[in-house]
Amino acid sequence: MSKQNNFPEQNENDVSQYYPSDETYNDFDDVFYNYDKEQREKKGFKVTKFTSSQLILLAVIFVVYTALIFTASWLIFYRPSQPSEIPFETEDVTGAFAESVTPPLDNKDPVGEETGKVNADENAYVAKEGVYNILVVGRDSAATLADVTMIVNMDTVNKSVSVMQIPRDTLVNIGVPTNKVNAAYSTYVGNAYRSGAENTHLAALEEYISLFEKNLCIEIHHGAVVNLEAFITIVDLFGGVDVYVPRGMYYNDPEQNLYISIGSGMQHLDGYNSMCFVRFRSDYVQADLGRVNAQKIFMTAFLEKVKNSVSLTNLGLISDVANAVFENVVTDMTVSDIIYYGKALIGMELGNVNMLTLPGNLDMWSSYYVMNKAAALDAVNRYFNIYKKTIPESIFDKSHVFCDDSSTSISNIYYGSAEDVLDGVYNAEEIDNESIYIPNING
Repeated sequence: MSKQNNFPEQNENDVSQYYPSDETYNDFDDVFYNYDKEQREKKGFKVTKFTSSQLILLAVIFVVYTALIFTASWLIFYRPSQPSEIPFETEDVTGAFAESVTPPLDNKDPVGEETGKVNADENAYVAKEGVYNILVVGRDSAATLADVTMIVNMDTVNKSVSVMQIPRDTLVNIGVPTNKVNAAYSTYVGNAYRSGAENTHLAALEEYISLFEKNLCIEIHHGAVVNLEAFITIVDLFGGVDVYVPRGMYYNDPEQNLYISIGSGMQHLDGYNSMCFVRFRSDYVQADLGRVNAQKIFMTAFLEKVKNSVSLTNLGLISDVANAVFENVVTDMTVSDIIYYGKALIGMELGNVNMLTLPGNLDMWSSYYVMNKAAALDAVNRYFNIYKKTIPESIFDKSHVFCDDSSTSISNIYYGSAEDVLDGVYNAEEIDNESIYIPNING
């Protein structure tokens, strides 16, 4: 006689019999958990049962940790992008290409390793790795004139920086009022306003960048417009700057609310007095040229202060500076771009920082500072040419934007010998140790 079982009949296609209800499952879960806990505790293990809230917290921590690792990796490997097109014409005035390219031996189109640009004819300009140009504009708050214009080259591979200042009285023959470079920027601001641009200064910055790119054959990757308030705030965030003042600076201009009173010798300048130092020019024999050389002194001192102040241990300062930049500076740079350039700048030694004024001379018959073409071309190729190919004379300022051919005195400076330029190249380490001689009308 077969033994009768007491289990109810089950449908062989019904698999639910193998899966208890939620309530039953939880009961079994507790049983097995408690049994496992007893066995593990006998072996000396401490058993912790996580609640649902603890599990959620662990998941959040895991996600944040993963995001931090991803962000750190992104910043380590991030590189600002290279523009895909050359911003200036590569044909000379006769219509022929300025420099021919020898065909490759394998009859294939050679491609630049860094940028993927075809290395033939007009596309022969292949960018060097890790070399970038940035245009920095310092503007006044009232008239929107460009008080400061400088092109900064950063070679992150060779760890060097080059700065070329463009004097505000530089002749640019483009039909703007006064034909001076500072008025050119103001004109671009007006154009942007009348065209209904969403951000007038950003739109003006694009035109200003184009002016230098097309005529000086310089690829400019980014630009920034800094107002006086931003300058003062950023200097104050670093606790001021110790600057050697060649001579006492005293000047009052109630209309601009500008009151300068700085003694000679080594001085600790806060943000406001730093602004006064870089704007002062009334007692200089060479006026604006004296001012740009004083700015070289300040930039060297400020770079030294930044290098000594910024580290991974004072993230609060970095955050405050970043906020000041984004609140008061108009730029086309992203956060990643700023971090990339900031890290590169902090790592530079003063001996690898060179500063120069756009090579040229003062025209004694006008108020213009005139570029010397030969010396300027040499400076561009030495310090600001991001391409592996040399910029030839045949395409450099071929429209003569930086000249007025109807003026003999201006033409003599523009076409003159490169040895006749007024100023040279200063190394920041030498500026730091010996300063710069700036002729003063008071002797």
